[in-house]
Amino acid sequence: MTSPVPYVLTDKHTKELQRLIKVIKRPKKYNLLIVEYNDQALRRHLIEEIETLKFQSSVKLDLSLEKIPTAAIFEDNLKHLAKDYSIIHVYNLESRTSEDDFRTFLQEINLHRERIARIAPANIIFWVLEYQTKRIITDAPDFWAWNSAVLSFHRDKMSEGLQPIPENHAIAELNVPETRRRIETLIEYLKSKKFDSLNEAEKVLVQELDGYQRNIAVYEKSFKYIDTELQAMKDQIGAIFDKFIEYQKTPEIPSCEMNLQEEISFIAGKLSTKPGENPLDKALWIQPAVALLEKVKEDNEEVGRLANNLSLIYKNLGDYQNALIYSKKALDIGERILMYDDPNLSSAYNNVALIYKNLGDYQNALVFAKKDLEISERTLQPDHPSLTTSYNSVAMIYKDLGDYQNALVFAKKSFDIRERTLQPDHPSLATSYNNLSTIYQGMGDYSNALVFAEKAIEICERTLQPDHPLLATSYHTIALIYQDMTDLKLALHYAEKAHEIVKKKLPDNHPHVKSARDHVEYLQKLPEDTNPINS
Repeated sequence: MTSPVPYVLTDKHTKELQRLIKVIKRPKKYNLLIVEYNDQALRRHLIEEIETLKFQSSVKLDLSLEKIPTAAIFEDNLKHLAKDYSIIHVYNLESRTSEDDFRTFLQEINLHRERIARIAPANIIFWVLEYQTKRIITDAPDFWAWNSAVLSFHRDKMSEGLQPIPENHAIAELNVPETRRRIETLIEYLKSKKFDSLNEAEKVLVQELDGYQRNIAVYEKSFKYIDTELQAMKDQIGAIFDKFIEYQKTPEIPSCEMNLQEEISFIAGKLSTKPGENPLDKALWIQPAVALLEKVKEDNEEVGRLANNLSLIYKNLGDYQNALIYSKKALDIGERILMYDDPNLSSAYNNVALIYKNLGDYQNALVFAKKDLEISERTLQPDHPSLTTSYNSVAMIYKDLGDYQNALVFAKKSFDIRERTLQPDHPSLATSYNNLSTIYQGMGDYSNALVFAEKAIEICERTLQPDHPLLATSYHTIALIYQDMTDLKLALHYAEKAHEIVKKKLPDNHPHVKSARDHVEYLQKLPEDTNPINS
């Protein structure tokens, strides 16, 4: 085994460490921090640095399969450790080399994210490699969304060999030419090594190759309905995998044949989306999901999650009728198998409410939004992130009903929590600013409406990609305000910016694209001296 190279923190690492310390000093009961690293010696050094601070007690939790075989045991460990320690370092996720185990573990902590936040009021620091961050985003998107910070501690050069940059994605997400080049390079490099002498970085490279091979096998054996795409991928990179299989040192490659329940979990994970993702990228998985839901005969949490995720994809694509069908299926399963105060049931009510809102059925939307809020207020801490979502939903439905006073009450409840618990440039604060802006606009208070709309745009332009959907929403919001204020030049300017973003991200027939296009065309036809309010 190659000895680790002694490490001295760079200026960049020192700044990141100071930022980490600042986060864990916040007076919050539960903090989730995702910390990327690419060298174990560096990770050990950073943990030692944190332990020397003495202002909070800390402990390490090894996630290796032998010590933590299931997510349930992980949660139990967190619960007990949080009673005595304020910082819990969770590490060694890379030791879970089984693809099925890795995915299942992430999906289970995703399902139980609210329970983890409730039973482990501590600073939970997840030490992960770069490819594991991508996996958490994909397989545990809701758990990921609750992070208080994502920090990066990367050593510029590994002690020897190639950088471990696993791209362990499903075939449909692979850049084929780049993947081919990457695999060929890895194989040639690893062929020059003896298996027992691989250092930690090289072992990660072996896991990367194993991940590529397993993805091919999963597609080949489990999903007959995408034969054409699979064959095209196999034709281009199949020869490389033949080389890899010859090189594979492990005598037995576990079968990737999935049973029905595993397939449900797999596709539910593929349908999970994180903020800013293009729903068109998930469309490949709609038909497999529909087929599975028609085939399955029993109800359980994973079936409910699949139906829920499918409804969210339909909603994001603007197909609200299908979204309502599958959101109600998910809710029906939840009402039968979950406790009356389960957070997943609360989320299901909220999803149905928002779909009714999009369909223009505001009375039904309010009924389901209040059911969600009732559970959230009864079971969550007063500053919990999910409570802000519930308040926002109720607020915007009241706005659509024209009840601006009640809308303002609930929008301010949500904003107060976010302002108290989030960084000043957090995108969720931009969402609250947008909501307050539209409510003040509805009340005719354009001065306040403009102030909050400008704050939302300032955050979005500073922190988000130029084509992020929240930026489009912010541009659309301020365009409507300028329209009402009869400043048609600025209204058109922002309406065009909103349209440019949504037409890149969504299909042409999506309601948001049509609405943005219609808004631009409407403003273009108005004479500059026209008052749209009176026209």
